[in-house]
Amino acid sequence: MARVLLCTLPFNRQPAWYIPVGILYVESALRKNGIEVDFLDIDGLRLKKEEVLSHVRSGDYDIVGVSALTTLFNYAGWISAEVKKIKPQAKVILGGILASSNYEYVLKNTAIDVCVLGDGEETSVELVKAIRDGKGLAGVKGIAFNGDDGNIVVTASRQPLKFLDGYPINYGLIDMRRYVRPGTIISARGCTNNCNFCYSAVAGIRGRSAEYVFNEVKNLAVNYRVRHFTFLDSYLMASENFVTALCGMIKNLKVKWDCYGRLDRAKPSILRMMKESGCIRVNYGIESFDQTILN
Repeated sequence: MARVLLCTLPFNRQPAWYIPVGILYVESALRKNGIEVDFLDIDGLRLKKEEVLSHVRSGDYDIVGVSALTTLFNYAGWISAEVKKIKPQAKVILGGILASSNYEYVLKNTAIDVCVLGDGEETSVELVKAIRDGKGLAGVKGIAFNGDDGNIVVTASRQPLKFLDGYPINYGLIDMRRYVRPGTIISARGCTNNCNFCYSAVAGIRGRSAEYVFNEVKNLAVNYRVRHFTFLDSYLMASENFVTALCGMIKNLKVKWDCYGRLDRAKPSILRMMKESGCIRVNYGIESFDQTILN
């Protein structure tokens, strides 16, 4: 049985800000498929590098998975090199925006073995099983890796997840008190637009049900006493039906929340309803005031 470790990577800010929901979804998918996983919250615990290495040594891990933004490239490179020093045969897997947008540079300039491209839940399950069972990686969709000849291999693309409700987060894996915004929620992925400068440049939104999102908010509010929530969706206001249903449910929880939106969907009636349910801020992306540039 392969020993698997998933790690958050530390941002250069004190203290930690948002809960690492992305890699927690991956942990949920692995656990759901019977794969035992250790979780190390380097960011939340503010672990020093030697503390990280001590944990890696003690676990004798066969697979180490990390998720990173592009700003965490240096740390991802450092931890991958150190894992290889401790256990050369271990596989280091990278997910997140850094992997999806810069896999060629990552694979050429770090000790990372595999980059997961796009949604990580299903891909990570197949990838871990392939490594565990000694199978080749070419049959795993949605990854990039260095082939035996030194060339980068990009496997067949994987369709984005359409059903997002099946991966409940285990909040017991992290210390909620360490985070400024423990009420971190992602209710949907993608966007209705396809801007070439945006990391979410995947046309179409894949949303979770309002009921599922509400239950997640309620769980955090009741069991962890979270009173402020941040929806990290690129475009929470894209669906009026979803926003209407969600606002109607969370109104009675008496919590505060904020989100991201677009001005072309900022209808007074919707904004009024959001405010009545506890919304205190909407973050708008104003790319330019020049329509020529916007076009």
